[in-house]
Amino acid sequence: MTKIMAYVFVEDFKSGLDRRKEQVNGTPGSLWELINAHITRGGAIERRKKFVVSHALPPGTHGCHAIDGELYVFGSDPDPGMPEGVTYQQCVHPDNSTQMSKVLMSESFDGKIYVIARFIDGNIYHYLNGVIVDDWIAGIVRADMADNDGIAEHLRGLIDAHEDYSATRSGSEITITGATNTEFDIEVETTNVEGGIDDQTLVISETQAPISDVTEILATSSFAVTAGTVGMDNDVISITVDGVEVLGADVPWTVSNSGTAVNIAAQINNHASSPEYTAEASGSSVVISAAATTGDSPNGFVVTVTTTGDVVVSAPTAMADGVNGATGQPQINTVTVGGTFEIGDSFDILLGNKHFGYIGNPSSIGETAQTFKTKIYSVVDSLLHFCGINDPKVWNRDNDDNPGAGFINMASQDEGSERLYGTGVYQGSLAVFARQAIQIWSVDSDDAFNVFLQVIKNTGTKSRRGITSYGNNDLFYLAESGIRSIRARDSSNAAFVSDVGTPIDPMVTRYMDTLTDTQIEDAFAVLEPIDDRYWLSLGSRIFVFSYFPGAKISAWSYYDTTDDIGGDVSEFARIDKKIYARTGDNIYLYGGADGQTYPDDNEIEGVVELPFLTAGTPGTVKNVEGFDAALTGTWDVVLQVDPNNTNAVVNVGTIGKTTYPADRAGVEVSTTHFAPKLTCNKAGPATLSNLIVHYEDPNEAG
Repeated sequence: MTKIMAYVFVEDFKSGLDRRKEQVNGTPGSLWELINAHITRGGAIERRKKFVVSHALPPGTHGCHAIDGELYVFGSDPDPGMPEGVTYQQCVHPDNSTQMSKVLMSESFDGKIYVIARFIDGNIYHYLNGVIVDDWIAGIVRADMADNDGIAEHLRGLIDAHEDYSATRSGSEITITGATNTEFDIEVETTNVEGGIDDQTLVISETQAPISDVTEILATSSFAVTAGTVGMDNDVISITVDGVEVLGADVPWTVSNSGTAVNIAAQINNHASSPEYTAEASGSSVVISAAATTGDSPNGFVVTVTTTGDVVVSAPTAMADGVNGATGQPQINTVTVGGTFEIGDSFDILLGNKHFGYIGNPSSIGETAQTFKTKIYSVVDSLLHFCGINDPKVWNRDNDDNPGAGFINMASQDEGSERLYGTGVYQGSLAVFARQAIQIWSVDSDDAFNVFLQVIKNTGTKSRRGITSYGNNDLFYLAESGIRSIRARDSSNAAFVSDVGTPIDPMVTRYMDTLTDTQIEDAFAVLEPIDDRYWLSLGSRIFVFSYFPGAKISAWSYYDTTDDIGGDVSEFARIDKKIYARTGDNIYLYGGADGQTYPDDNEIEGVVELPFLTAGTPGTVKNVEGFDAALTGTWDVVLQVDPNNTNAVVNVGTIGKTTYPADRAGVEVSTTHFAPKLTCNKAGPATLSNLIVHYEDPNEAG
């Protein structure tokens, strides 16, 4: 009988993991298991590198963020002392003592870090470069707002920070002072906490009305020179005001009445009187003015002019029209906080068109931050909030100094958006995620141009940090059904949900069933910087997507971080070609400082397991006789030979080099199905490019 030798050749592993079918009926060329490895640009399997501790952090820090080539961590205490290469940013609770418990999200904006942190009292606060963003807390009772006096102090601080007003406080009474000469309208509003005692009050009283500046007007008197001739003793010899001599010397009539008036005015100005009076000529008239600062006091003073010879003057008018000068004063109001203090009561003071308090500010605290088109966007409940243009400190929609802040109520656009979880950038638009709905919006720095584009139903996420743009077209996210992406259906850019994660959906969803809600909500996505692989950290696994469309490679695998990181990754951070991962008080660097650090012996096991192969003849018993592979590193190889019992294996041996053409590993087993399984536990890098299982088909023997 002649042996007819045949073989099954697995040329590459471009399909990666595929769990859409049972292992016994898997797709040839796909993988049933691929752990701690990924698919290369050539379709080969490559062992992953090791996560190496790069920075050991002191207790009490949280988060991990990269900006301008630097790593940052955060906490509420003073700097506890950072290892070299890590910068600490303090974010203090409003009461200056409550400790931070978690960084919910960090984002970069214009070279600054925007942090959202939760504290052990359950409260959430926003910070820009370590400075608290007051607009997120104006309507919320804080630890320092524990009574009506605390409410008054908080409102005082908001008002006093505005350039048009100043404010002081005594007990629960706020004294508000406006600008001099300026009147302002003042209104108040309160809102009772649900189920509380509806007796909170803000009572206004006016203590000073505004008065404008008044310019002093000097009292004056006038007379006219009406006749006279040049000659001896034709003079004006005296002028008195209220009995005070203001002329001081004789003034002869000279040439004309107007010329004589000029000479009289000049003499009055030259003579020192007490009080001092001045004069000026206007034609043939002389106008006498009272001394400065006398205001209306000289009004009614009698003016007497004495002449000799033929000089004639009109009857002088009494001093009149003097007005006192005055300095203006500002408007001052007091507002008193009253009623039963209850956490959740809201207070607002409107000065002019500017609100101080809860109106205009977000009423609940956002837990996400997305930088996009000159603004940061944050979701809370059903609202998509956005800050002022180029100013993440401003979230009050009534801010006149920096307009642009506001919100959109997603629930008024679509049922199913009553609870939002996050945002992502898709095709130049903003995708807003609820758990079972995604709204696509075209947003603009001028919110008047914000436009609702479409809604995608029956999909969404609750993993706010797992939403990541991938390439130019996709937006990846973790849905309840697995890993999904939004991409354009056609040239219209209308979005639809892609099945990018479908090959591993059964694996992902079963794994999610073993996790807590917090672990799922804390899923964190990042793009690996060298090959742009998508990484999604979920529990103690990192699901990895290798996508090289030119080579038609679209392949999933996952890393198990139990052995090197030892727990769930809480944050990723990228700097140039390095990717950092934080767990607990350690920051790890993928591949170590040189980028080429691989696991040591028996440290991290790489696993490659194929679906069962049949050579197209699942009903035929085949005599397996050999195994070949193109590989590097050292792999232990077995063949699973019973689809009903994957523990039934035949040992092929340990292979440490490519076996073609003469180093084939011998195998002796008869079976209808066989599934190669390779594990790598030796130190260093390792690859697997292809493999062959050789067999004899008895039905073909002759």
